[in-house]
Amino acid sequence: MSNNKLEWKFTQVFGDKITAEKVSDEDIINAMSFDSTGKYLALGDKAGRLIIFQRSISKKSKKNFSEFNYVTEIQSHYRDFDYLKSVDVDEKINCVEWLAPQNDNMFMLTTNDKTIKIWKAGNKSVKKSEKFINRKYLNEQSLGMPKLKLVDQGLCPTLKRTYPNLHAYHINSLSILQDGQNFLSADDLSIYLWDLESVRSAYVLVDIKPEKIDDLNEVITTCTASPINDNNLVYGTSKATIKLLDLREGATCTNRGLRFEDNNGKVQKNFFTDIVSSISDAKFTADGRYVVSRDFMGVKTWDPKMPKAPLLNTILY
Repeated sequence: MSNNKLEWKFTQVFGDKITAEKVSDEDIINAMSFDSTGKYLALGDKAGRLIIFQRSISKKSKKNFSEFNYVTEIQSHYRDFDYLKSVDVDEKINCVEWLAPQNDNMFMLTTNDKTIKIWKAGNKSVKKSEKFINRKYLNEQSLGMPKLKLVDQGLCPTLKRTYPNLHAYHINSLSILQDGQNFLSADDLSIYLWDLESVRSAYVLVDIKPEKIDDLNEVITTCTASPINDNNLVYGTSKATIKLLDLREGATCTNRGLRFEDNNGKVQKNFFTDIVSSISDAKFTADGRYVVSRDFMGVKTWDPKMPKAPLLNTILY
C-alpha cells in the first residue's frame, strides 16, 4: 500500500516463460478462485483441467513477495456431446468455488457449460515395505517384520459427486450459500438452487425465458449469494441491470427484487453501449451491506438504499 492506493505489479507466470508467446488455446486460464485462507489457488483452463497451487513467500528478491507453487492437477471435465440439442459441450471450466474444508480434505465445486462436479483433494501417503538386503543370512532369530518406507506424499484428488444436466443453456456462475449446504448455479435464462447432498433435482428460483424466444433481449450474466444471509442473492444481466433478491418474499423470484440501474449514466443505446455496459460480475461486500459490480468500463459500488445511482463509480480506462 502507498498513499492509500493499491499497487498492482506482475509477479508470476504459470508455465514456461520461454513459450509464453506460443501459448496454446487450451492452456488459457478461464476461471480462478482462492480458498477462504488465501493459501490455495485453484485455476480452471479451457482444456477442462483444475490446477491447484499453494501460496508461499519467495525470497528471490530484496522484497519478499507471494509465489504460488504447483501442487496437483485434475482433469475435471471432458469434451462431451449433447444428444438432445446435437451440439458439442466444451470441456473448458467456467467457474470454480471452494467448499468448507473437512479435516485435512479440500473440496471444490467446478462446472463447464452443462455439468457441475464436486472434487475432493486429500493428503495421501504411499508406503512400501523395505526389502531385505541379504536373504542368505536370514534365520529364525534375525528374521523380523519389514519396515514401511514413505515413497510418496501429496494431495490425491477424487470425484465425489456429479450433478445432473438440468441447465438448458450455458452455466456462467456458481455460488455457495453461507449455510454450506446449498449452492446456486446460473445460466443465460435461469438460476437454480441445489442441495450439495442431493443429485436428483434442483429448484428454479429465477426463469426469465420469454414465451417466444424471438422476444429475448436480455440474459443473465452472473449470480452470487450473500456471504452473511442465505435469503439474499444478486444477479446481473446483459442490459446493465442488477437485481437484489430476497427468498423470503416468495418461492420464485422472476418478477421480484430490488433493481439497481444507473439512471445518471444513461446514454443513447446502440450495439456498442450494450456490450460495454453488460454486467460481467457482481459480488456482495464482506459485510453483505453493499453490492459491487463490474462491467467492461469500470467498477460500481451500490447501496440498496439508493438503487437509482451507484454509491461509487470507478472508471478503469
